[in-house]
Amino acid sequence: MVNLVPTGKRHSTSDGSAARRCFDVNTKLAAVYEGKTYETAVGVSDIEIEHIEDIPPCPAECSETPHAYGQDDVIVFDLETTGLGTTSSIVQIAALHVSSGQHLNLFVKPKCGYIPTTASNITGLEFHGGVLYQHCKEVTSVAASEALLAFKRWLEAFGSHILLVAHNVMFDARLLVAKYQEEGITVPETIGFADSLRLFRTVYPGRQNYRLGSLVHDIAGVDFGAHDASEDVYALSSILQLQTNLDKLSNYATTVSSVKFKLQELNNEKLYKGSYTSFVGSKIISKAQATRLSRSGISIEHLKKVYSRSGLDGMQAVLKDRGAGKFYTKLASALDAVFSENKINLN
Repeated sequence: MVNLVPTGKRHSTSDGSAARRCFDVNTKLAAVYEGKTYETAVGVSDIEIEHIEDIPPCPAECSETPHAYGQDDVIVFDLETTGLGTTSSIVQIAALHVSSGQHLNLFVKPKCGYIPTTASNITGLEFHGGVLYQHCKEVTSVAASEALLAFKRWLEAFGSHILLVAHNVMFDARLLVAKYQEEGITVPETIGFADSLRLFRTVYPGRQNYRLGSLVHDIAGVDFGAHDASEDVYALSSILQLQTNLDKLSNYATTVSSVKFKLQELNNEKLYKGSYTSFVGSKIISKAQATRLSRSGISIEHLKKVYSRSGLDGMQAVLKDRGAGKFYTKLASALDAVFSENKINLN
């Protein structure tokens, strides 16, 4: 086992915005019954989504406001991975507690069992015969579950409120939370995530690009080995500590709950967006509508079931609720024409 708990101590809401309204499928939709079609006298405003079988609830967006973090709460972190999706494996975790200078660097055996050549060309990490190499030199590596636990314990040693900062943080945050969920390890809700990319776009406006290497070269006058997580955290820390950048990070923070919400939306999109392919191709549904509907947790098959039980008015209510956009009535009419022509009957 690795012993990575640092020594020393450290010290350690406002009202959030209203969460997006989601209907509870177990308690709403009184006007819709199994096998009953809609009545033309019933308007969309009179229908509540109440009991449609097999219609998943949409993800509940968290209204929690991020904690007001101080400089002692800031930990810069970075992940190197086998790819760009949330199913990719983590192969390196690095972190730096800015105020104390305590540093963590973990190499991780890819859970998928390999590192694609495209990723190796960027990170210099290769995995052969159960051994991880960095620039052709063997490095000590641990299993993903062990690395994630070690990282969690390292973070916990700094107190209850921690602000994890990364450049384009949502990529790292989503992957990190997804991997903790995959391993069944609880992610402390007191952790926040802050995006230095958004911060620097405000602090240093008008630049041609905001890549970390370019920022560090131009602002701190330093060149470093990009795509080595350990080098990246030191480089990012060097410009975060300039001016009053650390004090502004809370303005660009999000919560663990918000990251989980985004993950659920992305998982829903993977599950359901493909069901809209022919409708998008026929220009009945726009790509944006298909994305919003799938992220909310419904497929075209779900809409067919709604239609078979409550007709046009019920389908309009669902489309409006699930964020189909201001043209939801037009979309409902287009689907009505298709479904009625095909004599949809799922009862």
